Order: sequence, then C-alpha cells, then structure tokens
Amino acid sequence: MRFKVGNIYKDRGGRSYTFITHIPEAVAEAQLVFLSVKDQKVHTRYVDGMVGSPSEYDILPPEQGIVNLYPALHRGKDGKYYVDCYLYSECPAGAIRLATECPPVIVKED
Repeated sequence: MRFKVGNIYKDRGGRSYTFITHIPEAVAEAQLVFLSVKDQKVHTRYVDGMVGSPSEYDILPPEQGIVNLYPALHRGKDGKYYVDCYLYSECPAGAIRLATECPPVIVKED
C-alpha cells in the first residue's frame, strides 16, 4: 500500500489529511480512513485514495522519486585526486563526478 499511517497527504484540491488506518474488511469505499488536518473530520476512501469517479477530493499518494548516485573524485591537500567513499546526485564543489561504465546506483525515495 502506498499510504503510511501518520503521514499527511493532500487531495487534488490542496486540502491536507492524516492517514489513520487501512481496513480491508470494510466496504470498498471505506477501506482507507483519513482525518482532515483542518477540521478533524473523518474521511473514507477507496484503496487507491479516490472518492469514486475522479474528483478534487481524491487523496493522492506521494510519488516516489528516483535519484541517480555517482562516485566523485576529491582533490586532496597534496593536489592529487582521491576517490570519495560517498555517492552524490550532484557533483560537490571542487570535485569531479565520475562517469563509469557501470550504471549509477538507483535509490527510490519515499
């Protein structure tokens, strides 16, 4: 499931909701339970966060981002370059990002 208990999500209209629980035994339109951040009212949704047909009240799960991470070379005090033990999505100042034959490490962000 894409929703996590306690996290805050927004609907298409920009309203915020806290995810409370998933009740798979409930009727389809009441399986997800949210609490409105503004007025503390309980709202239920289908498992995908929708009200039914597409609506401004559909609660949208966060999109997972993908970050490409690359190794980098840093210049030491002696002027030579050394391989860093960290991976970077953007090249740090004063370093050289390595373009490698193997693909970068791909990390999914929540």
